[in-house]
Amino acid sequence: MSAMRVKRDISSTQAARSVIDLCYAGLDPDVLGVEVLKRLQAAVPYDEPCWLTIDPTATLITGAIWDELPHWASQALSVLEPVESYNNIARLAHGRKHVGLLSEVTNSKLELSERYREVFGPLGFGDHMRAALVVDGLCWGAITLQRERSSPRFTRDEAAFMRQLTEHLAQAMRYAMLMKSTATATEGNYGGPGLIVLASDLSIVSMTPTAQFWLSEVGADAGPERKMLPHAVYTVVSRLRTPEAANGSEHQIDMPRAYLQTRNGHWLVVHAARLLPSGSGADEQTAVLVEPAQPEELAPLVVAAYGLTEREREITWLIVRGLSTGEIADRLHITMYTIQDHLKSIFYKVGVRSRRELAAQIFSRQQL
Repeated sequence: MSAMRVKRDISSTQAARSVIDLCYAGLDPDVLGVEVLKRLQAAVPYDEPCWLTIDPTATLITGAIWDELPHWASQALSVLEPVESYNNIARLAHGRKHVGLLSEVTNSKLELSERYREVFGPLGFGDHMRAALVVDGLCWGAITLQRERSSPRFTRDEAAFMRQLTEHLAQAMRYAMLMKSTATATEGNYGGPGLIVLASDLSIVSMTPTAQFWLSEVGADAGPERKMLPHAVYTVVSRLRTPEAANGSEHQIDMPRAYLQTRNGHWLVVHAARLLPSGSGADEQTAVLVEPAQPEELAPLVVAAYGLTEREREITWLIVRGLSTGEIADRLHITMYTIQDHLKSIFYKVGVRSRRELAAQIFSRQQL
């Protein structure tokens, strides 16, 4: 083995240890992202990084940290995400490896990717690596690393390096979300729903004062120019416009939604729905509702943040809905003894001793 290879391996090992140490330092999600991206540079050199927060219940982007990407590009990436065929976060999250190289999945034909054609190509970038941060089957974040067109493409060894970090990073994101929510659990509800109306090109037609307030609470540009709405807004609108949604009934009342946290840890839910045109030739408009999330809505998300298995999450959700052990056994077609075994594990992970304490703990971590 060459001295250069040995030096590179040592550098990668040190970078991996440094990133893993950060994962258990209890950092805020955004701070964690900035620090992780700094340390990745030593093992996986890049020209433009991105740290994404994801709603694990819908696998939709809710936030992003880019170094120098212009507003139009950041908006376009959120809009394109639900319809992109290559290295789509949802597909990576449900795949086996959770890490993808654009050059590999397109067989070096980068232009096959709409994300590349519409955004990264025009900006002078070439290959990119994407990693979905998955733990216990749920995606809590993602990382995108870009290289300029003149730079070497990412290698399988670099993808393997990233793969060893994804579960640690997902655990860190999950924990950070829960702790941020807990820190403000006693502050009380202080706002109602806000409405934003968007034109077909995603420009803002109008918004209510409450919507402007919530935008400011999530750190979005809510000033007169309104350059950038939260990524969650663009992703739910884009999901609404996917072929799958378009093939549904015109009277369908289900609306795409995503959950995101304000800077103070309060939970909001973002919905999108089409507005019926006011006349022939009228521009298609979309209504986006931004409002405080209700505890019963958030229960599955908060339950997932405790690291419960899929079956444990299912049982916990039924408990907080008030079902008895016998009713849960009938619903899930398992014995009450099996449920008791699951409850022991659930109580340990959540840090409670009874069903009542469990329900109280789940709801106390969601109060707005």
